[in-house]
Amino acid sequence: MQPKYDYRRCLPHLQKDDHPLFVTFTTDHRWQLPAAARDIVLKCCLNENTRKYDLHTAVVMPDHLPLIYSALRREDGWSNSLPEIMKAIKGRSAR
Repeated sequence: MQPKYDYRRCLPHLQKDDHPLFVTFTTDHRWQLPAAARDIVLKCCLNENTRKYDLHTAVVMPDHLPLIYSALRREDGWSNSLPEIMKAIKGRSAR
């Protein structure tokens, strides 16, 4: 059983161990990212690859990013959770 974590919305996100996840997120108000900003987002995705997840594919579009990855296990044996991975990608790229 996965450890509990707080949800920002009402519905929980399901995550099975050792299964790839498909995630997509958009820019605020579908803002069109310039080419330099899209490069930064891709670098942030690649930065945590092999540390928190195995990245299968990521496509940085002007206003959204779909990606497929498999979460890796932490030192305590649990898989990295969806919120941890999204914070690693979105937190760095937003700054």
